[in-house]
Amino acid sequence: MGTRKKLLEGADMKREQSLSFNEELKQIDLLLEYEQKCVVIDYKSSKKYHQKHLRQVRHYKRAIESIVKKPTTGILVYLLEEGVEFVGV
Repeated sequence: MGTRKKLLEGADMKREQSLSFNEELKQIDLLLEYEQKCVVIDYKSSKKYHQKHLRQVRHYKRAIESIVKKPTTGILVYLLEEGVEFVGV
């Protein structure tokens, strides 16, 4: 609970944020916008396409940085049967 609270503290949360970038329409699961930075969070239920997931979040990061002009990081959150796994992107 502590990590989640810290992550959300001071953030403007946008769930299922639609995004049009380079003539492509995408939807970000969760965008956290802070005064100085942004964090893109994408939820997955399997690691089967891990490399594809990484490329997807990198694309979202570039798009958000370009649009809001703030440094942006990404987090893949894998919701697996054996537990939750966070992967920084």
